[in-house]
Amino acid sequence: MNSDERKSLRLLPAVERVLNVPQVVAICAQFGRPTVTTWIRQILGDLRNGQSDQLSEDAAQVEGLVV
Repeated sequence: MNSDERKSLRLLPAVERVLNVPQVVAICAQFGRPTVTTWIRQILGDLRNGQSDQLSEDAAQVEGLVV
């Protein structure tokens, strides 16, 4: 992994940050926080394991991929 890829991965939001986004809070109310946490971890894992070179350098855009 090169330095650009590591830099891109640092833009990924923390699971807790995603869980506190108002839209995600509503989804947690519908499906349960443990289920939504699992989904978020899967999405972040997918982004870490193969798509980091496709991530924008804009943190808000990266967060939008997860939310």
